[in-house]
Amino acid sequence: MQAAADQIMPVDSILLLSISIPLIGAICISRIDEREFTANVKLASLWTTVFAFIISLMLFEASVERFSFLTFGPSFISVRMIAMTTFLVLVAVMVSQDEINMELKKFHILVLILEALLIAIFSTTDILVFYVLLQLIILITFILLEIFGKDSICAVKFFIILSIGSLLLLLGVIFLVNLTEITDINVLSRYTFSPRQESVIFWTFFLGFASITALFPLHIWLPDTGTETPTALTILLLGIFLKIGTFGMQTILLPIAENSCVHFRGYILELATLTMGYATLAARVQRDLKHIVSYISMGQMALITAGLFSGNVHGAAGASFNTIMHSLGATALLMVIAIIENRVGNRNVDAGMIPLIPYFSPIATVAMLTFFSVPWAPSFLGNFLILSACWNERFPIICLGIGFIIACSISHGFKIHRQIFSGISRLKKMPMNRKELAGLIPLIMLILAISVYPRVILDCRGEQAKEKRRL
Repeated sequence: MQAAADQIMPVDSILLLSISIPLIGAICISRIDEREFTANVKLASLWTTVFAFIISLMLFEASVERFSFLTFGPSFISVRMIAMTTFLVLVAVMVSQDEINMELKKFHILVLILEALLIAIFSTTDILVFYVLLQLIILITFILLEIFGKDSICAVKFFIILSIGSLLLLLGVIFLVNLTEITDINVLSRYTFSPRQESVIFWTFFLGFASITALFPLHIWLPDTGTETPTALTILLLGIFLKIGTFGMQTILLPIAENSCVHFRGYILELATLTMGYATLAARVQRDLKHIVSYISMGQMALITAGLFSGNVHGAAGASFNTIMHSLGATALLMVIAIIENRVGNRNVDAGMIPLIPYFSPIATVAMLTFFSVPWAPSFLGNFLILSACWNERFPIICLGIGFIIACSISHGFKIHRQIFSGISRLKKMPMNRKELAGLIPLIMLILAISVYPRVILDCRGEQAKEKRRL
């Protein structure tokens, strides 16, 4: 199968094409007259993201044997992140078709450039290239928030917090490069540092990534930014941008500063538990559904961080599983909230949607269950693996604390579900249209498919171990 794939297209060309297609689409859109051909702008953006997603799926076959192109060589983990990125950008572009009507050309050009940068950052093996790409991603995201966000203060918060994190990350990169004169991440992972050197590397990189992942107290940009932006942008923020932080922890920090990760993991687990507790309490007092999803996402990212730093292969597998599941679930839930807002005119928890939208409750319930840890729920397996890892690594207090927080979030989640779907609405019934169904149904089917067959994600840890042995 690999030989057949190579005959069709060299693996280097697949990666280059994955990065190039969004850029080519952005160039083509820039030449379209927006005033006369608005529909062409939307159509060009949609087809570009469709082609990018199809090409990204070919990387799964290419990743059977690791390959490298210049400073890019996607691993088994990054291939899944690239596929998830292209899929969610496609969904975001579909959602934006009716949502974004002003500055249409700018929006689609910036989103396509952002997609190319995200594919590149998830596949680079050079730490300097990673940092430069990250700064470009932050800049493009800030411009999108400034133009299309409802509150410019949110964009300012985003820029300030991420600038602080970027500065810390830059200090770590400069220290690392001056110390070793090496920028290749795979080579750096085999380099031996003194305990003091490794501590400096660990804290600069961890705090830099923590600002992206929105760990407490570097979280203040997320709740308002996730609420005061159009649904398409919120999908990009919660579904993809947050994952850059945990991806950096998993592929850069953990391999390079392995001893410090073990030494400081108790503090990181405590910070993750604190973040989860804060996010759960904050979510309980919110009325705006998007605000609630933003805080829940903050807690989920803390749980993923706990899994990565648990020091156990099961915790890392659970973190990988929850990363993909959260991205899909958050996207589906944001689309559900957009449907509620379009019908009712607000995003309050007491919307009363059962009599208003036929067949809406089962679809929305599956989306909401991605954030619940009840048995047979989509996120149950990932949460169970992370909790078992903390218990096996002799962190029983952390395990019990996380378990209690998850239980509280489950009770709050069912309360929200009851408030939304058991109310009585006097508005006229409004079935979902084709565009809404076309966006939601594939997401729900994918969530259910991964829940039934999680091995497609969980295998990445075993494959990564095999790859490490080959290196």
